Amino acid sequence: MTIDRLERKGNARRAHDPADGRRVLLRITEAGVRVREAKSVLDPVRVEQVLEELHPRDREAALKGLELLARAADEHMNSLSAGRRSSFEPRTKNDEPRTTNPEPRTTNVERRTTRRQP
Repeated sequence: MTIDRLERKGNARRAHDPADGRRVLLRITEAGVRVREAKSVLDPVRVEQVLEELHPRDREAALKGLELLARAADEHMNSLSAGRRSSFEPRTKNDEPRTTNPEPRTTNVERRTTRRQP
């Protein structure tokens, strides 16, 4: 998100630096703090806390979903940086799921969580 867009949405504001007129200070607003907190749902500590509350079978399913999401996000970001289309594009209901990496990826959350399981 660009600074202009953050400012237009009310998530940040600019101010001139009183000590140096060449500098512009950027401050996050209360609305920006709320957006940041709302988007931090995948914070590793928060995810770990939520996973600990799940039944072991549900925890396993959630971790598999997180692995898929992480792979899709990695592929998407790599595709964007390489200027090509992602293989994890939105599907129609008749499409088969498309993946490029069938090997599960172990996340930090999974490693911490699986050690605690009996």
